[in-house]
Amino acid sequence: MRRPTQLDTLTTVAERQEAATARALGDCRARLDAKTGRLEQLENYYLEYTRTLSPAPGQQLTPALLASHGAFLAQLRNVIDDETGAHSKLCDELAHHQVHYGAARAHTQGLKKLGERREHASMLKDLRQEQSVSDELAARARSRIWRA
Repeated sequence: MRRPTQLDTLTTVAERQEAATARALGDCRARLDAKTGRLEQLENYYLEYTRTLSPAPGQQLTPALLASHGAFLAQLRNVIDDETGAHSKLCDELAHHQVHYGAARAHTQGLKKLGERREHASMLKDLRQEQSVSDELAARARSRIWRA
């Protein structure tokens, strides 16, 4: 069994970092999806409530009822604005996580490719060494044949 090299250790650390950034990215996506659903629900509720606010034919809204509905709609609009701000922040956070994940992935892939190139170079070196030994043995055998 071969001993782990420094490159193996760096690759393992990079893989762990990549996995951590992938988890953070997934968590952020899940939170953004939940926030998007909540925002859509609030906006749909706002639209539905404004539609029901219009009185039926022949029916009038009292000033007190109209003020109450207006206050409720204003509060609901404030909540929607707050949720929109939070949604925007989550979108920015998601973009941040995507950049970090891309960098971590590129780092991991670079280390893996470097390891593969080193492994390939080591294998070629071993094959050349074996070929050199084989050539030396063949040369000795030929020299014995020619001497005889």
